[in-house]
Amino acid sequence: MEPTILEVNIHMAYMDQQYLNSANHATVYAMKQKSIFDKNVLQSHAGEVIFKPGKLVQVYANTTDMTMASSRKLIPKWSAHRRVVSQINNSYTLTSLEGFPINSLFYA
Repeated sequence: MEPTILEVNIHMAYMDQQYLNSANHATVYAMKQKSIFDKNVLQSHAGEVIFKPGKLVQVYANTTDMTMASSRKLIPKWSAHRRVVSQINNSYTLTSLEGFPINSLFYA
């Protein structure tokens, strides 16, 4: 027996609500985790680290941290020096020392 259009619509509405509930739950969980992380950072010895424009920084490349290849031992983990241009929330725009922009945001 085929479901009626009303039954299909009810089922689709139920599925949409389930999707919204799960998205809301994921957002609430992420916010809770962020508040715990922020609390731990602020209570740590270093505290919150904020880089001002003009400061020199290096970027850590964590792409090979979880690989077991022996070639990862020879790959440098830190970039060349970069200069902070601006801060956007907890992310930074950087340039090379020569002034060439790096088209990505980097987070602290």
